[in-house]
Amino acid sequence: MRLKLTLEYEGTAFHGWAAQPGLETVEAALRKALDHVFPSYEALAVAGRTDAGVHALGQVASVEVEGGPPPERTAAALNAELPHEVAVTRAEQAPGDFHARHSARSRSYRYRIYRRSVPSPLELGRSWWLPRPLDEERLAHSADLIVGEHDFRAFTPTDTQHEVFLRNVMRAGLVPPRRCARVRDHRRQLSCATWCARSWAR
Repeated sequence: MRLKLTLEYEGTAFHGWAAQPGLETVEAALRKALDHVFPSYEALAVAGRTDAGVHALGQVASVEVEGGPPPERTAAALNAELPHEVAVTRAEQAPGDFHARHSARSRSYRYRIYRRSVPSPLELGRSWWLPRPLDEERLAHSADLIVGEHDFRAFTPTDTQHEVFLRNVMRAGLVPPRRCARVRDHRRQLSCATWCARSWAR
């Protein structure tokens, strides 16, 4: 049975998504949970790999499983085995040809900028502290420039397996402060730059 898993994770303690020998990663944590919940599984894939320290809200994974709990009980079963920093918020049966990476229509990224004269411990690891004035007009203009199809070869490491460097950025811009923060006291001090693209730009 093919499953679609929607995940959230707090990425501070992880060395990114992809499994790496001897390092804590989100993929390794999920695989360990899958090992405990299902007699067998294969073809684990993710919509987009995140780097070390990056958090995710609405990350999607696909996996082929045999046995184990039904889809409506899978999220609870996996969450009982996952570390507190990772949660499966939804598990559902997917079509047999569903693939988290290849079936994804787009991926969205948010970069939080905390603007205050002193840092906030509550924003540590979740935003970039900027004690200086932020030129929002210039930033918004810069965001407009990256919308459309561009060659991101210059942002790619020399040693890479990528062969295609063209990416279509569907939208980019600033999010109003009231939509960046859940805590009322932070709403005037937090800005978010976002972009949505067909795939990651490197």
